[in-house]
Amino acid sequence: MKAAVYENPGPPTVLRYADVPDPVCGPDDVLIAVEAISIEGGDLINRRSTPQQSPWIVSPTRICSKLSPFTGSRAIASRIPRTVCSS
Repeated sequence: MKAAVYENPGPPTVLRYADVPDPVCGPDDVLIAVEAISIEGGDLINRRSTPQQSPWIVSPTRICSKLSPFTGSRAIASRIPRTVCSS
């Protein structure tokens, strides 16, 4: 998958669009296909300080998206709405 990432703290120019590993869907999980994210205040604070890992993936803190067809073995797909919003 693609994500906004950075290796070192700094101005917006440190951000780059890069390939990152696909998330793993656990048995109780539902995979959300993120179509767009907004970069929020917490992302700006994190980018200005030392990242916890490298590359640091800008998190989808406020997203509205459609579900992917992937659900964990114990997730009940029929009870999950097709469009979700996370905050």
